[in-house]
Amino acid sequence: MNMTWYGAPPGEVAKLAEKLGFESMWMGEHIFIPAIVHDPKLHVVSEVPPNYKDMADPFIWLTAAAVATSRINL
Repeated sequence: MNMTWYGAPPGEVAKLAEKLGFESMWMGEHIFIPAIVHDPKLHVVSEVPPNYKDMADPFIWLTAAAVATSRINL
């Protein structure tokens, strides 16, 4: 999942995933996101997607998901 600060709360997403029978929930992490794309040919895009700037720390959000659920793997 790609969680952002303005999206659904991670605990609610995890509860719903667990209720629907999902066995796990994953989050990616971008340890480096450039503010400016200097060479669009090299990076395949001309600008950083807006939602990349609003991604949350996966450890904090997965902790919130862990508190809200009992069976789902994170």
